[in-house]
Amino acid sequence: DERIAETNARSNKSVAEASLHGAASSASASKQQIAEGEAHVASATATLEQATLERDRAKRLVETGALAQAQFDQLEAAVDVAGASLEQAKAHLAALKATTTQAFSRVEEASARVQQASNVDALIALARARARVAHAQVETAQAARDLAALELSYTRIVAPQDGVVSKKTLSVGQLVSPGQPVGMLVPARQVWVTGNFKETQLAHMRVGQPARVSVDAYPGVTVHGEVESFSAATGARFSLLPPDNATGNFTKVVQRVPVRIRLHDAPSDLALRPGMSVELTVDASK
Repeated sequence: DERIAETNARSNKSVAEASLHGAASSASASKQQIAEGEAHVASATATLEQATLERDRAKRLVETGALAQAQFDQLEAAVDVAGASLEQAKAHLAALKATTTQAFSRVEEASARVQQASNVDALIALARARARVAHAQVETAQAARDLAALELSYTRIVAPQDGVVSKKTLSVGQLVSPGQPVGMLVPARQVWVTGNFKETQLAHMRVGQPARVSVDAYPGVTVHGEVESFSAATGARFSLLPPDNATGNFTKVVQRVPVRIRLHDAPSDLALRPGMSVELTVDASK
């Protein structure tokens, strides 16, 4: 019986040592995967920083009219894609770290089995190792859940504000690429009027002056508002083909400057639509 017990003990030790070797190899491989994951996070971070710099530079160019808004929108979308890639890389790295923690816990468990015999301390260490394995499994499951939630968030597009979608260019089942326009959003609450005033009329106009708006589609209805802002340039500067007055070929024409009027008391049942014609009066005496 003693020989049988000794044989069983040696067999159990051999199995435990083999398990220890396998767990150590798995832990070493996990450390290498973590190094690769950290490299991916660093690369994604650099990509996001580069995309952000290009977006910020493009924003200044758009403000000066040197770059089209569509190109800026593409760079803005690239920043979003780079940010999502960074979050995905971080989630993947967290999952790798949790897996590595689990692998090292298995190493500890295997070591405890080698020293187990009838040692109470070894049994206690084994129980603790199993607890760490369970904790690592929980972390792995949580990391997998976070990654799934991140991927699920990519399937839903949320509008930045309330409104009505128009000019929709999508159909059910169509594949959408990053930066691809899918439609236009007409705001439901933020309604304003743009009036093209002569440059000679701007001398007495100020932000905050009251204004009255009469909509051609609703005779007899007057909506009140106030001057909100002035355009940074004349309307001709923002046209598709701005005038180029070469030397010796200049005809002076009174230019018009877009002025934005914010409406205050537009009735809720008054369906104002972009592009409608209005008559606009600004009280420049106040």
